[in-house]
Amino acid sequence: MKSWTNWLELSQQNVHSVPLHAKGIYVIRRINNVPPNESDIIYIGNAGTGNQGVGKRLRNLLRGLQQSGNENSSNNHCASPKIQRYLNDGLQFSWVECNKAPDGVEKALLLAFWTSIGKLPTCNEKF
Repeated sequence: MKSWTNWLELSQQNVHSVPLHAKGIYVIRRINNVPPNESDIIYIGNAGTGNQGVGKRLRNLLRGLQQSGNENSSNNHCASPKIQRYLNDGLQFSWVECNKAPDGVEKALLLAFWTSIGKLPTCNEKF
């Protein structure tokens, strides 16, 4: 596995710099309005086990964030409606390329998060 990227603002320009078909893991965090004793991490996701890579998933996430009220579009990311609540909190993302079993790595990260914090990130529903 390679190294995580630096934290980048969740913007069109930064998301479009991520390769469309790269397999990997990505994390979304908020940088403002984080309550005491809460994590800034709001979502952990993976891409590459189907036909979408990290760049494609992040583009779909942005599309969903920009289309409020149209949650059922097939091109939107399933977590967009939940993440949208944090748009005013300064969202950032980081990702890492992971060519082998990104879904397994995601589950391991979610389990580590749950073990450490006692719950999943706010916008994740399940392992």
